Amino acid sequence: MLYRYRIFFALAPLVAAAWPVGAQETPPAVAQEPPVVAQEALPVADAPKATIYIYRPSKFQGKTLEPDVFCDEKKVADMDNGRYFALKVDPGAHVVRSNEKDSIIDQDFEGGKVYYVKISILPGFFKGHGQIAPVSERQALVEMKKLKPLDKKNVEASAAEIVVLEALK
Repeated sequence: MLYRYRIFFALAPLVAAAWPVGAQETPPAVAQEPPVVAQEALPVADAPKATIYIYRPSKFQGKTLEPDVFCDEKKVADMDNGRYFALKVDPGAHVVRSNEKDSIIDQDFEGGKVYYVKISILPGFFKGHGQIAPVSERQALVEMKKLKPLDKKNVEASAAEIVVLEALK
């Protein structure tokens, strides 16, 4: 037992000398932080894109009609009966609509997330109109199982870089 006290008293002055106390303390060195880069300065291409699946269930009513699909007022495709396609858009606010101008989706799309939009045909006087509405993932996947990807001929050439025509997994 005495041996433990001897070791303690022998090491105590060494620990006390190494330990800064009171006035002997020196102020801590100011750490330099790396420069902060504004998020807007980063290129948007590095951010993951939002995916918007747009589909039209196969129905007899309006089977021959191909309503237009617009993203930010740019025509991207003619929607065929029983087909779907995916839009890859930058994160942020976008407006998606069909040829029914009162039926739009004006939403902030988050990068890396997947959204589903359904187009239905509303009867019109001389022509049916495409009504667009967001749907849940569960409902969309059930309805899209029976559908095929949209044909390339239905995609606008100016929108080819954002339209994806791949089979659903």
